[in-house]
Amino acid sequence: MKDSFVWHKDQLTGEYQAVFDKIMLYGGVSLIDNELYEDMMMDLLDLFMTAQQDGKPVEKLVGGNVEKFCKNYFGHYRFRDDVMRFPARFVSWAWVIFCFELLGLLLEIGEIGSQGGVWKLETDIGPYLLGTLCGLVGSVLLAVAVKPFVFRIKGFTTGKYEALFLLLLVGSLLLILWLDVFPVVLVPVWLALLLSGGYLLCYYCVRAYRNRKKYGSFRKPRETEKISFWKKLSEDIERELPMQLKKRYEAENQRLVKKGKPEHTPEEYMDTLRKELRFEKAANAVAMALVFAFCMGISVQEMVQESAANGLFLMAVLLLCEIPIWRLFLKGIRGKSRKARLIARCDEAGVTVMEYADSQEKA
Repeated sequence: MKDSFVWHKDQLTGEYQAVFDKIMLYGGVSLIDNELYEDMMMDLLDLFMTAQQDGKPVEKLVGGNVEKFCKNYFGHYRFRDDVMRFPARFVSWAWVIFCFELLGLLLEIGEIGSQGGVWKLETDIGPYLLGTLCGLVGSVLLAVAVKPFVFRIKGFTTGKYEALFLLLLVGSLLLILWLDVFPVVLVPVWLALLLSGGYLLCYYCVRAYRNRKKYGSFRKPRETEKISFWKKLSEDIERELPMQLKKRYEAENQRLVKKGKPEHTPEEYMDTLRKELRFEKAANAVAMALVFAFCMGISVQEMVQESAANGLFLMAVLLLCEIPIWRLFLKGIRGKSRKARLIARCDEAGVTVMEYADSQEKA
């Protein structure tokens, strides 16, 4: 996925961070297309970070009136551009509807004969409509209502706006549950698949045509700055792990001192970590066996109560859905977890986790 300015904005401090957050909030409630908004904020973040490193005052970038700067900066955005990009907002919803309904249809294959065929099957699209109403329409109405107060309320930040949106979203869903007014909109399954699949087909065909016309290829050229969210998250966790284990060591020794007991030596703590790894390997093996037994049990029950075909299909679906869990268990069993890799690096370098953490902090 594309690199996002959100992952780097925390490098700003003081007034740079406060002013950037106000600009970020104003742009967010201006209903600008997300891709364009990302590009504009990333460019602005580069300017802010450069100014911060050079020690230039933020007024040199935005002038004395931040609101006026925002209106000028985002004022070149045209509503027509958003209309052109508007269909992309519903691609995720179309995929959700298509995949869920297709999965439901496959699970009902064994019952289709008794219900009059696939053309008779119906599905409730009320939850999809409700989700769109609460998410899309609610966010638009909230943004329009909040925009006049972005610079009128001094302490109004992006974090508070997001908290307000989440509060209103949860509140509206709880209100709907309390009033019990869930809309029930029954349509044939084939129609839901046709509409969602047709939408996706048209969207990707039009996008391919535009890419072909603009870039000479059906696909947009791959951007040079691509970053995997999960890879970045994994790297951040792995970078913080030595510090966390060091803090744990210090906290354990503080508790021992309060109890009048001798402190653990770094070598004893390393032995404790190695014992934990051996226990985690065994626990992963047991957990993997239990999950497998659970999948087999449900599948066999389906075979007995319904049919062998239904049971085998359910087994295949369950096993496929459990692939991410299998991979996690296998990492633990094979000693490839983050903690295992860290301890291996420490043993190879002949240092303890605490010494490794100190070297990382100094780097």
